[in-house]
Amino acid sequence: MALYALNFEKLISAHEAPNRGNYRCIECKNPLQVRQGKRRRHFYHIKTTPSCRLYSKSEDHLLLQMQIQSLFAKGEVSLERPFLPIGRLADACWDRHKLIFEIQCSLMTKKECEDRIRDYASLGYRVVWLLDDRLFNRKHVRASEIFLRENICYYIQYRRNALSLFYDQFELIQESRRLKKSPRATIHLTHPRHMPSSLPEIPLPRQITSRKEAWPLFFEGDLIHKALLSQTFLPLAASMQNWIFLENNLPLIAKPPKNKLPSWLFNLFCQLMERLLCKMNS
Repeated sequence: MALYALNFEKLISAHEAPNRGNYRCIECKNPLQVRQGKRRRHFYHIKTTPSCRLYSKSEDHLLLQMQIQSLFAKGEVSLERPFLPIGRLADACWDRHKLIFEIQCSLMTKKECEDRIRDYASLGYRVVWLLDDRLFNRKHVRASEIFLRENICYYIQYRRNALSLFYDQFELIQESRRLKKSPRATIHLTHPRHMPSSLPEIPLPRQITSRKEAWPLFFEGDLIHKALLSQTFLPLAASMQNWIFLENNLPLIAKPPKNKLPSWLFNLFCQLMERLLCKMNS
């Protein structure tokens, strides 16, 4: 389903479209019809078109798009913005900052991710990936997700009857297994920041330093923002030290001995270490 379609080469929204008309999909150019959904009027494909991204877009996906748009001032972010020179349709486009918010509620290959990033970059736009954690952020990590987490990428905890949670997290991944992850850190999509030229002169987890080299920007509330705040907020500094400890002991966590500690006891040990580091820094 889609919010916009072509009507004799002109863009028209489902809200404005009469019930009968000559509508075609922006992406695959196949015929569409308009109808009223449970939450919003939209276009749907008359014929089965599994290769079209808009054909497989769910109503939950559309709701997430609208939730993102609702965070900004009216007219600030446009939905399903067509980029005809590259044959792309952006989920949400923030033109003022040249940012594309791409919501991912279905599986995709690493190559598809690379192609989309490259196509938008050719027009001067950067992609912010938002992964639905009903499919992503699981114990098994696909190659596409590992690749995206090396780019500007966060997760979504979907909520149908309230604003969904957009969040970041520390995590330990080895090969295709997610071994550990931190509590969710809420991010604020309306507050992007340029990556600073330098980070605090304290030991930082590799997840932070690698982002410093690869990401051109970050958002308030994410791991980079927490690293910057750790200069003055001691519990955050202790948390950074805890994740350095975990990263440095990844082989032990990934392949624990047969007489390993129970998981609850290991987690308690990590919490005690964090409190001890906090006291030492106070």
